[in-house]
Amino acid sequence: MSKTQKLFAIFFLSLIFSACSQPQKNLYYEPIEGTIRRQALGQINQVTWSAPIKEKPLLSNPEFSAKLHEEKKTFNPSLGLPYTSPKASETESKSIYPQYKDFGSLDTSRVPKTIESALKKCLDALKTGTFGNDQTVFSEKSTATVAKYILKDYPECKKWIMGEPFINSTTFQVPVYIECEKSHFTISLFLDPKEADKGILKIEQANIGELKNE
Repeated sequence: MSKTQKLFAIFFLSLIFSACSQPQKNLYYEPIEGTIRRQALGQINQVTWSAPIKEKPLLSNPEFSAKLHEEKKTFNPSLGLPYTSPKASETESKSIYPQYKDFGSLDTSRVPKTIESALKKCLDALKTGTFGNDQTVFSEKSTATVAKYILKDYPECKKWIMGEPFINSTTFQVPVYIECEKSHFTISLFLDPKEADKGILKIEQANIGELKNE
């Protein structure tokens, strides 16, 4: 063996000895699934859980059972649902007013009582042919004069009927149906709304409709 070969053999043996003399470390690789599971469990343990909303079953709750018992008493089989009687104010139905022929509704509930009373007195004058004589209920005397002049060519009034008014901030219109022997006509009375609010009758216009035979 040459000198070079001897040196190479010594170097190789020293490497083997050095490797064998060093302690071996135990290498352990935890599976990925185990790591994720450990993290999840750690997060769950950190959560602060609230107490149950209902510690007892709903049916065992005394308040609920009492309410259920009361609903059974008021159960309406025809509806198939728990029935609660409406309040008295909700059951009060509005008054039903009739319709007269093709004239319309006879609901005069929106007319103030003082105005309604004064109108009745004024309209009763149609039966005696003196409508327009009392000029104090007209805003202008000329309005009463013109109305009286037109009505002199109309037949005698047998019956008058007051209809549902049209009222807003600027208008107070009251329709009136006039029945004669074999005919009829209408009069639309336009009142002063500001005076009407005070309970005072003031007729601004009296539009007399066309006479129609029955």
